[in-house]
Amino acid sequence: MEAPTRHRPGDLICGQCGEGNEPARHFCRRCGNTLDEAIAVRLPWYRRFFNRVFHPRTREAGWRPQRVGRPNVLGMVFRLVRLAVLALIVVGLLAFLFVPPFHNLVVDRATSAFTTIRKAVHPNIESVHPTGASASTSIAGHLPGLAIDNGSNTYWAALAKDRAPELTVNFGGPVDLAQIGFTSGASGAAPADHFVNQPRPKQVHLVFSNGTTKDLTLSDEGTAKFYPISANHVTFVQIHIMSTYLPEGASPSSVAITEVEFKTQN
Repeated sequence: MEAPTRHRPGDLICGQCGEGNEPARHFCRRCGNTLDEAIAVRLPWYRRFFNRVFHPRTREAGWRPQRVGRPNVLGMVFRLVRLAVLALIVVGLLAFLFVPPFHNLVVDRATSAFTTIRKAVHPNIESVHPTGASASTSIAGHLPGLAIDNGSNTYWAALAKDRAPELTVNFGGPVDLAQIGFTSGASGAAPADHFVNQPRPKQVHLVFSNGTTKDLTLSDEGTAKFYPISANHVTFVQIHIMSTYLPEGASPSSVAITEVEFKTQN
């Protein structure tokens, strides 16, 4: 017996010999087996899609509509909407392929959207380095610049009589700040420089050069701790110490801060 012929979309495949038969046949043209349980060859997805959109739906013999009256306006509207959407997709695809300005616009918008999503999911955080600092008061040897020198054994300390200590940090130009970090307390080898021997900032009130403010409650830790902020186009930040964690004994200062750090989301 010869091998089955090549199957075409819509053919009924004989379960006995594998021959392809026209959809109208009831018995296999090759072996005569019944085609009642034969499986039809499926059309490619794109042909099924276009047939569904453009070709009228076929009905079996004897089919009658379930309702009699006005035409199905809603169904016609949905059909027109599908056609309009398909037309827009085709026109947009052709414009993307053959119209350079439209192509560039789509690429730019897609790149911008992807960048926004990437920043939200995996933000790129970078350090921002201040250019200077000043304070309401400071103890000799513990000037405000020591709070931004990236040193772990130096610190700024305000005079004990300063009941409203304030540290101002300046930047070389406008920056967008996403985080602020504090390494609280004193640091150093001398007994007076031990972390618990001088007051540490607890509640701080931040005032940014753009007019916005932020209140933070800091944890009492001797290591760097970062807090989220959102301040754009900032040239300086005023750090007002509103309350402190008390030292274990008498202290020469009203507050001590080893380091203040800033980060931006690039």
